[in-house]
Amino acid sequence: MATLDRQVGASSDDCLAWWTTAWQFDTAEAQWIGNAGDGRSKAGGGMRFTNVTIPQGATIVTAYLTLRARTTRTETVANSKIQGENVDNAATFSTLANYQGRAKTTASVSWNSIPAWTVDVDYNSPEIKAIIQEIINRGGWASGNALVVFWEDHDGNSSSGAIRHAQSYDMAPTYAPKLHIEYVLPQTVSPSGIEQPLAYGTPNLNFILYPSGIAQALAYGTPEVQLGAGGLTIYPSGIEQLVALGTPAVLPGAVTISPSGIEQLLAYGSPKLNFILYPSGIAQPLDYGAPQLNLILYPSGIAQPIVIGTPALRYPQTLTPQGISVTILYGMPSIGVYGIIGPSGIEQVIAIGSPQLLKYVWHVILDGQYITESPDINRAYVIGRDANGNPVYGTAVDSTELGLVGERLDFQQELAIPTEAKAGDVASAILAKMRLTTKRGVILIPPNCGQELWDVVQITDSLGNQSAIKFRVVGLRFEFNPKQARYQHKLILGAP
Repeated sequence: MATLDRQVGASSDDCLAWWTTAWQFDTAEAQWIGNAGDGRSKAGGGMRFTNVTIPQGATIVTAYLTLRARTTRTETVANSKIQGENVDNAATFSTLANYQGRAKTTASVSWNSIPAWTVDVDYNSPEIKAIIQEIINRGGWASGNALVVFWEDHDGNSSSGAIRHAQSYDMAPTYAPKLHIEYVLPQTVSPSGIEQPLAYGTPNLNFILYPSGIAQALAYGTPEVQLGAGGLTIYPSGIEQLVALGTPAVLPGAVTISPSGIEQLLAYGSPKLNFILYPSGIAQPLDYGAPQLNLILYPSGIAQPIVIGTPALRYPQTLTPQGISVTILYGMPSIGVYGIIGPSGIEQVIAIGSPQLLKYVWHVILDGQYITESPDINRAYVIGRDANGNPVYGTAVDSTELGLVGERLDFQQELAIPTEAKAGDVASAILAKMRLTTKRGVILIPPNCGQELWDVVQITDSLGNQSAIKFRVVGLRFEFNPKQARYQHKLILGAP
C-alpha cells in the first residue's frame, strides 16, 4: 500500500465564497463554513492540491482532509458538505465565476454537526475516498495532475452563529489544508492483450494444468493445479502427490511449476499453465480468440454519442452543446421575442429529445443606461483591543478591484472589537457595504406582468457593454410612450 500527502501551496490554491446580500469571493480569506450570524452565511470554499502522483485506475483505500483550527468554536449546529471537482486536471482559483462554474463529482460526503474546535488543533474530515476515486477513475486523469476538494455550506444548513474556522495558505502557510491518501496500484492481467470486462467484476487468473491428455484418475476427477492462500495445490485432494519432490509452488517472475522434478507424462506432452479469465460466466471459446468487451451504446435508436448530450438553445441564440452541428439548410437557430425557437424548419431528432430553452425568463431591452464604478475602498484595516488591552488587527481585501485600480485603503479603529476574528469580520462588512454603491442603471423593457421590486435580473446588452451582469430592481414604473404608441416597463437598477 502506498501513501500520498499533499498540502495547499499557493495563495490562489484555496479560496472562500460567502453570501451577504450577494455572493462574495476571496482567495486571501481563511477557510470556514457555516453562518457567522452577522449577515455572512452559506460560507465555504475550495482547496487545490497539486502533483497528485497516483496513477489512473489505482484503488483508493482511505482519504481525508486535515484542517488546523484558526479559532476556538463551540457553536452548534455547524453542517457542511465535501465534494471534488469533476475534471481531469484542476486549475487554480481566480474569480467568483471561475469558482462557481466548476463541475462537481457525483460522490459527496456530509460533514454535519461538527464538534467544537479548539484553536491550533488539527481536525480530520470524514472518509472521502469515494470522491478521490471518482476523480482518479476519469479517462483523462494522469499521475501528477492537480485535484480540487470543496468544503462548503452553500445550501445554508448551519445555524446562525455556527461556523468552523480553519487556517488557509494566506493566513498560515505552514498550517494550510492537507490531503492524505492511501492507495494500492492496479493489478495487471497477463497477457496484456486480455481486456477487462467491467460488467463482470475484476478479472482473476486461475492456474490450470493441461494438456487434457494427461492421465486422469477417474475416481477423483481431473487433476489441476490451483493457486490458493497457502500456495499452489494439486486437487482433487485424493490425487497422489510426489512427496519426495516437495510441495508444488509458483516461483516469482514467469509462472513456473516447481520443483522441476515433478514427473511429466512425456507421451502426452509437457504440462504447462494456461491462463483462464473468470468469473466462469465469461465465455472463452479458444477457437475464436481471447475474450474481450465491446462497448455498445443502447438503445440502438440513440443517434448521437452521450458525450455530446441533449441539444438545447441557450439565450442569446446559442446552440449547445457546442459539438452539435447547425443544419445549414435551415439557417442558424434563433429565439423570438416570445420565446419561440426558429426557424420552424429545424428538424428534431426524437431519439435525442426536443430542443428546449434553458433560460426562458428573459426580455428584450428597448433602451438602457448603466454605471459600474470601482468602490472608494478595496482594502479595509480594522484595529480593536482585547480584554487585556492589547491591540488586535483584522483586514479584508477585494482582490479584483485591487488589481484594477490599485490600493484604496480605509483604516478604522474600533476599540470595542475584542478579537482578531471579529476585527476581520468588521473589515469584510465594510467592503461588502462599499460594493452596494458601485452599480446602478435604468432599462426599458416590454411589459412584464411578473416583474417585482427587489428581483435580481441578469443583463446582456452589447451596446451597453454588459454581458451577463446582475442588478437588483430597486424601482419600477409602468409607462405609455405616445411617440411609439407602446407600453413599457422602466426598471431602476442597483447593486445585486
